[in-house]
Amino acid sequence: MIWKRTLNFKIEKTDLREDKWILGLMILTGISMILLPILITKSLHIILVVFAITGILFSIRDLMLFKKPKRLRNGWLKLHLSQMIGGYICTTTAFVVVNEYFPSFYGWFIQGIIGGSIIGNWMRKLNRKTVWNINKR
Repeated sequence: MIWKRTLNFKIEKTDLREDKWILGLMILTGISMILLPILITKSLHIILVVFAITGILFSIRDLMLFKKPKRLRNGWLKLHLSQMIGGYICTTTAFVVVNEYFPSFYGWFIQGIIGGSIIGNWMRKLNRKTVWNINKR
């Protein structure tokens, strides 16, 4: 089940094959998002390129994280929260940019600044909780 995907990272010997396939598909989708507009219209579509590169980079980062199972087990909640909020940032950015809610380049950055602040706040809270639990033992 999809909703259990991140919880599987807590298991010592979890099978990551399906996750690797999903990430591979994301990389192929990102490459397609860059190449198809070039092949069809002979021009780049900047919104697709930005989101394709973002998706490819995050997929590669996750694939590298899968090579470190202990780090994956310890950071599963941080990974989940950052990816969920990051997905929200990407979605709202695409909506704002395509519909031109803000002038110039502001639409590209306002959501990232707000969402990045939220992610940073969650990470600080989780880091304090982790340090407190280690000291408590």
